[in-house]
Amino acid sequence: MKASPRLREASRSEPRAMPRTVPGIAREVVGWALAATVLLLAPLPVTSQDVVSRTPNLSGGWVGTPGTGRFNFNHRFWLVGGEGNERKVVNSPTLLLGFQIPGGLLVGGQYASNSLVVQNTFNEWEGFVRWAPPSMPGPVGMALTAGYNSAAKSLDGEVSLRLPFDLPEGLPGDSIQVLGAVRGFSDALGTGERGWFGGVGLIIHLSASVALALDGGRLESDGLDLLPQGVEVQDVWGAGIQLRIPTTPHSLSINATNTRTGTLQGASAGRRTAWGFEFTVPLYYSRLFR
Repeated sequence: MKASPRLREASRSEPRAMPRTVPGIAREVVGWALAATVLLLAPLPVTSQDVVSRTPNLSGGWVGTPGTGRFNFNHRFWLVGGEGNERKVVNSPTLLLGFQIPGGLLVGGQYASNSLVVQNTFNEWEGFVRWAPPSMPGPVGMALTAGYNSAAKSLDGEVSLRLPFDLPEGLPGDSIQVLGAVRGFSDALGTGERGWFGGVGLIIHLSASVALALDGGRLESDGLDLLPQGVEVQDVWGAGIQLRIPTTPHSLSINATNTRTGTLQGASAGRRTAWGFEFTVPLYYSRLFR
């Protein structure tokens, strides 16, 4: 039996739907992922949340900006072993991911895979919340941080202050910022004893994109006498060149310090000298919801 001309015409005019294949679906997923990556990482005006506004061991109380996340990669290296070929380079990376939520709160977490906060506990996690008052008298900036350190099983806190000054004409640089921080720990370095840390920092802005950073501080705790034999905690120090990378939203710190990780406890305990860098990546997730 032959099909009518009308049915034959309809069959030619209506293309048959092709089944979706696994490679086709994979290409779609990759395409959406690339589009989201471009939206998240495409440059926007640089804010004051980069390394040019802080020192290697003091955060300066940054709380992020609405609609923008922050991924920081902090990596430090030091030498161990004997002489010559017996020496080995050891590294300690700290990854930070943070987002500002309504109310001006910064909510974030840090992970270090080779921590020395607690002896023989290499994985260190820190969850934290930070809040800065929307207005302060004069140019003073302040922030409050509360966190929990998984390695030391400690509730930690910090009060940070920032005070900017303009430099007189004739001196190198545009301005300076003085940072201060006081930290408290319910269990300092996993010793079972409370502890506190006091530190100060100085940022010298040579230009809008280049700064020199210095800091120092001391950890005090009765638990320091309980550390295993051979483990010594020194006063903290750090120095770095802080750079905004031109035409990008990224910033880079090249630094030397005697701390190992970027957590509140990790940045409060001095060990041996380490060299490293910190690279910041803003994540513009608000663009995904426009």
